[in-house]
Amino acid sequence: MATSETNQLTPGEIFRIKEVFMQFDDDGDGAIASKLLEPALRLLNIHITDAEVGNLLDEADIERKGPVDYPEFIRVVAMKRKNPSQENEEENF
Repeated sequence: MATSETNQLTPGEIFRIKEVFMQFDDDGDGAIASKLLEPALRLLNIHITDAEVGNLLDEADIERKGPVDYPEFIRVVAMKRKNPSQENEEENF
């Protein structure tokens, strides 16, 4: 799971990311549907469009229609945090 992006996250940020991920992992199988990525990211103050979700999934090498597991989710969050596309995006979760 550790990548150059995820190494930049603080323990508090990682805890919050895991907390949000678990809110969307309804059945406890360790994955969320890719269609839930946008609302999950919104809870982390990352506001993106549907097109940006697709681009993020592509960048993180995640299938668009398949489930997103926790390592993939944290990688996407870390990538988006490192390269925010909106000027007013909050950096703190």
